[in-house]
Amino acid sequence: LFGLKGISGVGISFGVDRIYDVLDELALFPDTLRTTTQIIFLNLDPAAMDVVFGYIRQLRKSNIPAEFYMDKAKMDKQMKYADKRNIPFVAIIGESELQSHTITVKNMENGTQEQMNISGLIALCSA
Repeated sequence: LFGLKGISGVGISFGVDRIYDVLDELALFPDTLRTTTQIIFLNLDPAAMDVVFGYIRQLRKSNIPAEFYMDKAKMDKQMKYADKRNIPFVAIIGESELQSHTITVKNMENGTQEQMNISGLIALCSA
């Protein structure tokens, strides 16, 4: 039914997504694979999307791996995602940041938070 006439075969596949989940659950990935993204921008304010994507472009042009949390989710869930993936910095852009043209950056290692412009963020992530 599934093969060619005269050719027999037996096989099994668990699926790559299931294998990935098991490896992740058992912490079998090397730590170096977990720290590729330097900063993640949280998805908090739909009005900020154009600005966020512009910042991500600038970071990537400076060879800084950056990403955006695509799903609309509570801030806590987005922060847990960043923590689980060992992303060192989280960028928050809300209404006040849009007005002041700044980015609130949280250091996930020590918990400190500060506001800066995109040049300061590039310098921080390059260090």
